[in-house]
Amino acid sequence: MALLAKVGSFAQATSTGNQQVTGLGFAPEWIVFFGNSLTADGSQVDSEFFFGAATSSTSRYVSGYLTDDGVTTTTVGCHQTDALCIRTISGAGTVLSAADFVSMDANGFTVNWSTADATARVVNYLALGGTDLTNSNNGSQVTSGSTGNVGYTPYSFQPKVLLLSNALHNTSFPLTSGSINVGGSIGFGTSSTAEGTSGHRNKDAVTTTVSKSKQLTTSIFGALNDTTDFTRNDLVSLDATGFTLNWTTASANGFMLHTGLAVTNALVGSFNQATSTGNQQVTGLGFAPAAVILLSVNFATAAGHSNHQRMSIGAGTSSTERGCIWRGDTNAVTTTVCDTDLDRGAIIKMMTEGTPTINAEADLVSLDSDGFTINWSTADATAREILYLALGPAVGPSVSPSAS
Repeated sequence: MALLAKVGSFAQATSTGNQQVTGLGFAPEWIVFFGNSLTADGSQVDSEFFFGAATSSTSRYVSGYLTDDGVTTTTVGCHQTDALCIRTISGAGTVLSAADFVSMDANGFTVNWSTADATARVVNYLALGGTDLTNSNNGSQVTSGSTGNVGYTPYSFQPKVLLLSNALHNTSFPLTSGSINVGGSIGFGTSSTAEGTSGHRNKDAVTTTVSKSKQLTTSIFGALNDTTDFTRNDLVSLDATGFTLNWTTASANGFMLHTGLAVTNALVGSFNQATSTGNQQVTGLGFAPAAVILLSVNFATAAGHSNHQRMSIGAGTSSTERGCIWRGDTNAVTTTVCDTDLDRGAIIKMMTEGTPTINAEADLVSLDSDGFTINWSTADATAREILYLALGPAVGPSVSPSAS
């Protein structure tokens, strides 16, 4: 029995057509894609992010958004669709690059670029396969217009993990738009007591920026208004052919993108960033993970709306297979301050936009028998909350001992 996993990256093709990515060492069954517009590790102005997933040419999605730096009236764009797996846009809503998923191959995967420019953007991926991943599927669902429990039945199997995301709570779907307010969310859950979500708010066409973040360990999905929740739900259960959500805040129907995975072992949890450099162990999983995804809005236990929109996401499968991106927008300024960062030598990075400045940065040391170990090369005094999704096999892989 095995859960095979690999984090890697590739450069976007600069012409349309098929692009094959190889070197995984196994045939994947589920892939998540995440990135921005950078062509190399480092930082640049404008705050961009995309997050997509695929299990086949008919089971895929992507969402994302961009805010322009250095403008006196905010320019915000966002997109979401279940007909592509990768897409980048400008703040005005122009599609810069777009790829659909073609196939899972013996040693990798193939995507097809319907839109490509001369920018060889880096695309990060986490690929899963092996016999301990028995099923997976992606799709989209209409959100609830009223509070209370709602059951969704999009699968032919019972998921062990649920991932939810969107770029905007909007009745238009698919969506590609500039000049639009963003209220996006990414979350995951493995039970009603093991869930987490990071939400974001960026307001378009205003002369004083509205950029907010919110993170919870008691919800799996939530879109934000300026000062309140627009929609929010909790995971009630993972069911025989889907999942049940309890909508605690509901609005007019929009769309959420979803992934269900039937994997042997999985757990969602959280921990706080270490406030000094060195190794930090996360334990109590009950299994040895093959892959870990980390997510944070860069604030300490950010249960309320926090000023500034910041997001860190990273994934790792070994000390040499990891990558992360960060994006940040400053709240309440009259000229926008927006930056993004790519780092394939770290699993998570916390920053402040403008310079930008690294506040905390960690690499993946090892996947352990009961958790994982990361090493903080930079750390400050803020114990920022970090969500994690850990995925593992029935029998743990050969792992390095945890560093003390």
